[in-house]
Amino acid sequence: MINGFEIQKRYENLPHGEQRLQAIKNAIALADAEKDYEFMYIFRSDLMSESELYGDSFQAFLTFPEMIKIFDEHEEELEKYKHDYIWEFKWILSDCEDFYQVSKAKVYELFAEFRKRCERYGYSLRPYYQNLYRFEEACDKQASKKAYQQFILANRDELSDCYACELNAMVDYELNTASMGRALETAYPILSGQVSCTEIPDVTYNNIMHRYYELGDFEKAEEYRKKCYRRISKNSSYLFIIGDMLKLYSKTDLTKGVKLFEKHLAWVFTSKNPHSNMKFYMGAAAVFTKLAQKKDEVKLKLPEKFKLYKADGIYSTKALAEYYQSKALDLINKFDKRNESDFYMKEYNYAME
Repeated sequence: MINGFEIQKRYENLPHGEQRLQAIKNAIALADAEKDYEFMYIFRSDLMSESELYGDSFQAFLTFPEMIKIFDEHEEELEKYKHDYIWEFKWILSDCEDFYQVSKAKVYELFAEFRKRCERYGYSLRPYYQNLYRFEEACDKQASKKAYQQFILANRDELSDCYACELNAMVDYELNTASMGRALETAYPILSGQVSCTEIPDVTYNNIMHRYYELGDFEKAEEYRKKCYRRISKNSSYLFIIGDMLKLYSKTDLTKGVKLFEKHLAWVFTSKNPHSNMKFYMGAAAVFTKLAQKKDEVKLKLPEKFKLYKADGIYSTKALAEYYQSKALDLINKFDKRNESDFYMKEYNYAME
């Protein structure tokens, strides 16, 4: 028998990120060897949490099928963890937009399974519709609108996201469908610091920044970029936000864009999240495409693992632009094909203007 709680205590004392992830994987191997079903489940649940909150979500996607299989096979023994696994199922739905490898049919299959389990256990469908609204944003605007309306009408319960996350979803919807004034009014409890959570106001700041960028109000976009960057600059799970900031700098300050790229390039080497990578590539493509129109070369201090690495640090701006255009378009085409839309191609085209 393993002392599961002692093992859990040890890895909880480790810093978040790769070191803790590896320690939890080691714990899973021990529990599996002993066929200790409770800790086989608990350790996988902890791995999912660590991957979601301090990683790129990739490990969570790999782990969830194993975790739910253990629960289903030992439901009576693990019944007390019912709420936990349904909550983590929500994370998987949220992650679907990030992985083009998950077919649209499979995404809808996951949503249907989540709905069935919510109905079985008597949970509200509010989180079901909230996540469906988010997924459909890049697929079908009408379907997204319909899901959002059903999200608002459904009752809150213990499976609902925290108030800050739900409010952020409402702000996101209004940024894309209503006036900026209305969106900011809705966002007031977040912007004033009355409500917050692990990801809020970080994501809210970015969403507002990005909408101002889309509207061409770069001064206001910069205001929210500053607020956001102070909070996310050391968290690699926010690689997608760095991509959005690079797009903004491509239209306002190429020098700052190059510096931001240089500072955060290393994050993409460890990211297994294709959506985050796509956003970074899109931003880098915009910066270097504009820079190539002004100068032929740029001096950069980049890691040796970078594919175009040069020991002297002198890089062709055209080569960098073409490299990141290719990287961005490869993923854009994969996501738009999966989503049966041109959502990300439109975003790319605006960034490149």
